[in-house]
Amino acid sequence: MPDVGQNFLQWVLTQTTQVASEIPADPVFACFQALGWRVERLPQGVRWRYRGQHGSWWCLALLRGECFTCYSRYPQAARPEQLVPLGELIARMNYGLLLGNWELDWRDGDIRYKTSLDLQGMSLESRWLKRFLASHLGTFDHYWPAVNALLTQGVSPVVALEAVAQLPKERDLGHPKGKPL
Repeated sequence: MPDVGQNFLQWVLTQTTQVASEIPADPVFACFQALGWRVERLPQGVRWRYRGQHGSWWCLALLRGECFTCYSRYPQAARPEQLVPLGELIARMNYGLLLGNWELDWRDGDIRYKTSLDLQGMSLESRWLKRFLASHLGTFDHYWPAVNALLTQGVSPVVALEAVAQLPKERDLGHPKGKPL
């Protein structure tokens, strides 16, 4: 299994799911079941497709030791000539975020949003997982138009972010405007 670097997310997203009986009891899968979400069970966690207001994408939730991590992956990689402006946009989007961060792999243009939580002394529970996921998915969906505008329309990072600033932010994080597919 590769590490969490360049190929990890791609590796996880391309793995075939196993028969549930082949995977040991998994608190991540159990929490998603309790929420009623349809997810694919993986040895490392779960993955699912999610549709927000601005697009649909793959998500991944992992529990490694006492660290719970959720990834959302933008479906289109940046071309080499887009890396510098996209890096600036990501730095601007990350500034001021209270939870999570945007990541850009400069080798292949992979774009993702990651949110992690240290569970030391806690257990993974669906009651708080719902709000955690709502925050993660709502943030990814909120900034989607900025990433999309830069990649598809070639607008500058500043212009891309100004367009997003005009959008209303999801206030009730317990009820994001989207759904698992």
